[in-house]
Amino acid sequence: MARTSQLIARAIVLVLIAIMMLGVVRANGIVTVVAALLMAVVTIGFVVYASVGFSAAVRGSGAALVIAGAVLGCVGGLCVRRQKP
Repeated sequence: MARTSQLIARAIVLVLIAIMMLGVVRANGIVTVVAALLMAVVTIGFVVYASVGFSAAVRGSGAALVIAGAVLGCVGGLCVRRQKP
């Protein structure tokens, strides 16, 4: 069960990374910010789920790098110059 949930969490994060990358072509950066925030929430949720549900040590799982990437994506999406109507 733990292996299956880990694969599902990884697949969700990869899809959100792809959405975040596609959001770069948008002019306003909202897609990137939303995908980055969802990626951070999914990662934190999985870390809590794995540590509570399976007593698994998740320190070396790369979760900190995924969250750091989400923060950078969110900041990058917020730094986009928005066009005034």
